[in-house]
Amino acid sequence: MNGDGGDGIDVTTQAEPCPTFTGCAPITATGVYNAFRGVTGNDGLPLELINSDASRVIFYVDSNGNVSYDGSLNNFARHADGTVVRSFTATTSTPIVEDFGTAQLAAGAAAVALDKTFASSIDARAGYRVFLTPDGDTRGLYVASKTPTGFVVREAGGGHATLPFDYRIVATKLGESGQRMAVMNPASLPHVKLPSAPGPLKADTLKALRAQP
Repeated sequence: MNGDGGDGIDVTTQAEPCPTFTGCAPITATGVYNAFRGVTGNDGLPLELINSDASRVIFYVDSNGNVSYDGSLNNFARHADGTVVRSFTATTSTPIVEDFGTAQLAAGAAAVALDKTFASSIDARAGYRVFLTPDGDTRGLYVASKTPTGFVVREAGGGHATLPFDYRIVATKLGESGQRMAVMNPASLPHVKLPSAPGPLKADTLKALRAQP
């Protein structure tokens, strides 16, 4: 429950360490707010992250579960030797879903069926793209035909090679056809409204929270 009484999350910075996870009385933060908060109803958002120093919302989740953020999405992982490295998530100009696999070319041809779950999650009307990588010497491979359920690969020049090949399928996500680098109207972005710091918990309430298992 957030500080405005709705469903969601409301976390503000603390001026002193929180004694327990369940019994920390929220107090007025000193300095800049960098706060998660959530307010449902009245055009509120289930979750948003506000940077008051820049007077902007830098992360939010709308009522449909769509996540929007201003910045880059990074991942950090620890290697076996203890080293921590950071990687970066790619972005695309259109909403896509991808699949990968390996198939076998026999006598110069192969029929590859799309995974049924994947096929049902893409917009068949928008089609899909297939990228091929042969795992051996060949005259070249090409996609001879595509259907909503699969595609046929052949060796160029009427070749009759038998070898494995890798493929990557890129398709438009179901229900997202026609979108490409859509320009966002600033008026459509969440309005920056800094959360007011809730008052301290009453002594008896704080005592009850700390007594919880």
